[in-house]
Amino acid sequence: MSLQPTPKHLINPSKEEIDRAADVLAKAFAPDPFTQIVTGGDTSLSYAQLRAGIASAAVGGDLHVLALGPNPDDIIGVAAWFPPGTSINSTPEQRAAGWDEFINNATPTLREWWLNYFIPSMTKFTSTTLGENYTKNAWHLHLFGVLPEYQGKGLGKMLYRFAEEQAKLTKSNIALETSTDVDVIIYQKLGFKVRGEIPIVSEVGKNRMVLMTKGWEDIQ
Repeated sequence: MSLQPTPKHLINPSKEEIDRAADVLAKAFAPDPFTQIVTGGDTSLSYAQLRAGIASAAVGGDLHVLALGPNPDDIIGVAAWFPPGTSINSTPEQRAAGWDEFINNATPTLREWWLNYFIPSMTKFTSTTLGENYTKNAWHLHLFGVLPEYQGKGLGKMLYRFAEEQAKLTKSNIALETSTDVDVIIYQKLGFKVRGEIPIVSEVGKNRMVLMTKGWEDIQ
């Protein structure tokens, strides 16, 4: 097994690779207060929610991983991207890959929150702030995380740069949303600018989403 993590694009990933990627993100996001928000306080749903996003990227976007070797269990970092011309759950195939199962198994209250509050609120916020087609024409980072024991070693930056190089080649902007002050600072160090933020409320608490972008001309 290689000791040097390598970023790679998973093309037609196996079920085992998608499962492992979801497990990595579930562990990376476990301390994040926003996990409580998106699961309605039932964090046992986090894995399914994250897996739905990963599977959507695998079907209709780009799924990048950081791996120590060739096996699914070697994956230690995950980035779910939607390159220009793609978006999350925009096709029946993407939704069938995981979203349908997650939302159908959610409680009525959580389902209502996702479908009639969170998704519409984020869609309106993003289009109002950036313009209707900005994220559709950009590299949009949907999910990103590294296993806790590998954090703070520059590996996340390595995984991010893997996609940034592709954005540079196509002269595409990059967009993302995050919720923690720490992540805002990390992305600012990578050249991102805060474009706005929106409060997000649920029956289990209140948080916020911060919208950040990086123009292709700012990519080194």
